[in-house]
Amino acid sequence: MKNSKPLDMAPPVTVGVEDTFSYMISDECVGCEACVANCPVHAIAEQSGRLEVDPAICIDCGTCSAVCPTGAARRVPYIRSSISEVNTENCYFNPGCAMNLYKHDGANRMLKLLQDLFGEVKSHNVCCRHSPNFY
Repeated sequence: MKNSKPLDMAPPVTVGVEDTFSYMISDECVGCEACVANCPVHAIAEQSGRLEVDPAICIDCGTCSAVCPTGAARRVPYIRSSISEVNTENCYFNPGCAMNLYKHDGANRMLKLLQDLFGEVKSHNVCCRHSPNFY
């Protein structure tokens, strides 16, 4: 990724608050605006001559990265220092509808991998009720 900054530490986990990340648009963007047209919450807009994702609006659905022809739309690269402290009693995997539509077997394969790594991981498959427009 051009002009990439070092990985930031992820914000601390707050009990009872959904742990979400946001996406960013790198310098590889060609300005086709496919991400703008497909973002279900309209979190992407032009600012200072480039497309930017508003992290306060982004719902971490990944639609922008799925429709980007150059791979410029990416999840903000965070490091989660507490990953070794996962409470497997309450460990859930929520692939969302976008993953199920885009990679039909991906959710089951990811759940199996998480279960192999962490033991009991339960599936919690809910969606944000927005169409990622893959068809």
